[in-house]
Amino acid sequence: AHRSNMPFISSMVKSGALSQVEFALSGCPGTICALAGILQSRPTWLQSPDNLSLQRVLVDQGYKTHFILSSNHRDYYDLKEYYEPIHYYFDGKDAIGRMGSDDYLVPEQLEKLGPWNGSPVFLMLGLVSTHSLAYRAPKNRKFLPDRAHISNPEDSIESYRNNYDNGILQADHVIELI
Repeated sequence: AHRSNMPFISSMVKSGALSQVEFALSGCPGTICALAGILQSRPTWLQSPDNLSLQRVLVDQGYKTHFILSSNHRDYYDLKEYYEPIHYYFDGKDAIGRMGSDDYLVPEQLEKLGPWNGSPVFLMLGLVSTHSLAYRAPKNRKFLPDRAHISNPEDSIESYRNNYDNGILQADHVIELI
């Protein structure tokens, strides 16, 4: 990006701890088919919650599966069914007294899992900071104005860009906490 919206990840790339991917594509622009595509390695038209999946293979090999997601996957077209088998599950709907699209829920839930005991674990973490309706912590609202929403055509391109870049900034901070 032309802005400094990923200070933590950029520092990891600069130190050599991470490599930057110059170009990546999703198998599908929608949440369900994109996540199912990752877990099942199948095109959209062949996806089903009953298919062989990464987590099913790993469970057969003795892994526990943990899904910690800041948004509501339980009620979003039964997306949670694509994650079976599950040993630990948290999503934004489980948040009590908090907005369900708050990515800061993810590191908090990781802490609740306690220290790793050395047994094999598949861990899927879901962040939604870049979504326009996601909770944005005040400390991550660096680029202003940023109160754009897709339903308001009067919002400026700058507001949309700022909203997205602030989401990237927040996701970067949450990843640093993780």
